[in-house]
Amino acid sequence: MSSAKEGEKNDENVTMLKPGSVPFFQNMYGEAKANDNKDDALKNLNAVLNSSDFDMQCDEGYRLQEKAIYEIGNIFAARKDGEALVKLMKDIRPFFFKNTKSTYGKNSTYFDGFSSKSAR
Repeated sequence: MSSAKEGEKNDENVTMLKPGSVPFFQNMYGEAKANDNKDDALKNLNAVLNSSDFDMQCDEGYRLQEKAIYEIGNIFAARKDGEALVKLMKDIRPFFFKNTKSTYGKNSTYFDGFSSKSAR
């Protein structure tokens, strides 16, 4: 079988995604959202968030990582895991610097949304 390149089809006519590509991580994000096992979902979401692949260094990749941050935060808030939320906020600080379109006003919604959910 040949290497898995983006858009390449294998023998079963299933499209294979190139590891490290935005579609690869979009698929991983979709699987995480659909997964009822939140521990497995967190593994996939963290893989999306922590990806440093060149293909993810674009607006589409940054938006996907932003979605992953929200999902991770929602999982921690649902678990009422304040320590994990604090750690997440510390861990995502570099995200704000690499995403040139980020501003504190826009991104303060991360903090506001999580804090209101964890207070319930």
